[in-house]
This record gives sequence, C-alpha cells and structure tokens, in this order.
Amino acid sequence: MDEAGAVAAIRFSHGPVVTAHVDAIDFHSPVLVGVFLEATSRVVAVGTTSMTVEVVLEAEDQHTGERHVATTGRMVFVAVDGEGRPRPIG
Repeated sequence: MDEAGAVAAIRFSHGPVVTAHVDAIDFHSPVLVGVFLEATSRVVAVGTTSMTVEVVLEAEDQHTGERHVATTGRMVFVAVDGEGRPRPIG
C-alpha cells in the first residue's frame, strides 16, 4: 500500500517523496492465498509540501472474477529535494 501511495504522490509532486504518516489502514476482509490484488491510489488533499493519498486494495478471485474491497488506507507523503529536505509541491 505504501508503494502504491508513493506512486500517486510522486506523479502528483513530480519528484521524490517520503512517507510521513499513516492515518489509517482498515481491513475489510481477509485476502486468501491465490487471490489477485489490485491497488489504486489517488491524492485527496494537498498542502505546501505534503499530500494525503487514499489507497484501495481490491481482491479478485482468479476463478470466478468476483471482486471486493479488501483494505483501504490513507497516508501522508512529503515531497523532498535531493538533500531529503521538504520542498514545495508545484
């Protein structure tokens, strides 16, 4: 989930980010061995140097194609420069 969230944050900020905080991870249902997982992420709030990203994991049964939301989470990422210091998003 962290990697999926980072992809959205990197794309949005056009550069490197670090995970600063995990607001919540909610487990809605178990994910069994052999089930496919699809992660989607989107930026839902933006500050000067940070952004909140929502991540959704959907589970898909490989035999039936049935899908359901298994896990959701919100994380805060901070855009950083080459020295690892916060940088403005823009």
